[in-house]
Amino acid sequence: MAKSQESSSGHHHHHLHLHHSHNNHKKESAPVIDVNVRDVATVAAGLVRPGTLFRASEIFNLPEVKTVIDLRGGGAILPGPPNAHRVLVKFITPKAAMKILWGTGPTALFPAAASKVQGDSFKVAMAAKTFKYLGLRDMYRIFVTTCQHEIKKAVVPLADAAAFPAVIHCTHGKDRTGVVIGLLLTLVGVSKEAVLADYGRSAKEILSAQERGEISDEHAALQMKSEYITSDPADLRDSLFAHLEKKHLATNLAVSARQYLVKECKVSQKDVDSIIANLKPRVCISCV
Repeated sequence: MAKSQESSSGHHHHHLHLHHSHNNHKKESAPVIDVNVRDVATVAAGLVRPGTLFRASEIFNLPEVKTVIDLRGGGAILPGPPNAHRVLVKFITPKAAMKILWGTGPTALFPAAASKVQGDSFKVAMAAKTFKYLGLRDMYRIFVTTCQHEIKKAVVPLADAAAFPAVIHCTHGKDRTGVVIGLLLTLVGVSKEAVLADYGRSAKEILSAQERGEISDEHAALQMKSEYITSDPADLRDSLFAHLEKKHLATNLAVSARQYLVKECKVSQKDVDSIIANLKPRVCISCV
């Protein structure tokens, strides 16, 4: 095993903290806040190096992050590290969107009418129909079986050791982000139970931020109603993990995740090895 590459200074970025800044903006502006933001190492039972990889909604304040992987594919540049390298991944491809629409049913063809009646935005009306008629479980299944190229684009940047600390985010930080983070945690050996528990935290984090009034109308941070913000661990279990266990049955789920990335997402074995090495805690032989 290679010696630790950390210098004697300890590379303090692994102590990166979540900053809650409320004073650096004009009075009429909403504060820069952290919504559904956490270091994935907190659930990884020592299998991920602290301060390496974060998950978040589209609202976060992590000034020391070097790489931002945006699963929305761009859009408004919201508060975050201004000098970070941004990787834009349009996770929901036209093919995936058509499958979601098809699964949602004919009523999905008329979201504008529903929006006008309900007074909601186009996005909210569309999301409401998706949640009611399709559900998160089937939407995640579409992600896993249709968006392999997008998953590759999201994870390959993590094969570069210079990319860290990094954050992966989408709008809420629970659906697209939940699938990608769940896959990465599984790859490094985190148990299915721990991954599902972490996924289940997201709805609680978002709703708690709403209740505290930390999400303003001006920010339009989540753009969805509270009743649609759910994260039932069974949805991820019966989509991502069901696929890994059915299509890539192996001695353990970490191997299944590797096989999925290599065979379906076309990530090279070398990149998979590098991703694991970059996320895992470094071992200092001289310290043993």
